Amino acid sequence: MKKQLLLLLAIFGIGFLVGVVSGFKVTVSDYNSVDKNAIQTFINTFTMNYWYLFIMCILNDGASVIVNLFIIFCKGITLGTSFGILLKNKALFGLGVYLTNFLGQFIILVPLMFVIVLLHCESFDRKLTFVTVVLASYSFIIALI
Repeated sequence: MKKQLLLLLAIFGIGFLVGVVSGFKVTVSDYNSVDKNAIQTFINTFTMNYWYLFIMCILNDGASVIVNLFIIFCKGITLGTSFGILLKNKALFGLGVYLTNFLGQFIILVPLMFVIVLLHCESFDRKLTFVTVVLASYSFIIALI
C-alpha cells in the first residue's frame, strides 16, 4: 500500500512539474475572473470533475490501472500549468490566487483520486455513491465561497 501511494504521488508530482514548466512557457495577456452565480459554479465544478472520477471508478480493475495513472498524471499537469501561468503572470499575487482557487482540489479531489485507485471496494455502487457525495459536497462548498 505504501509503495502504491508513493507511485501515485510520484506520478502526480511529475505531472505537476511538467505542468509548471509548460505553464511558464505559455504567454497569457491577462487573467480575467468570470463572475458566475452559485448555481453555475456548483454545476460547472461538479460536472467538470465528475467525469474523470466516474471513469476512474469504472476502470478500477487490474487491467486498466494505466488509464487511472494517466488521469492522475493529467490532473497533475492541469494543476501545474495553472500554477505556472499564475505565478509567471502575477508573481506573489498569483500564488495567492492559486491557493484560494485550487487548494480545495489538493485537499479533497487529489486524495479522492488516490482513494479510488488504492481501495478496492466490493461494490461499484457503493464506491460511486461515495465519490458522488464527496464531489457534491466539495462543489457545494466551492459554490458558497
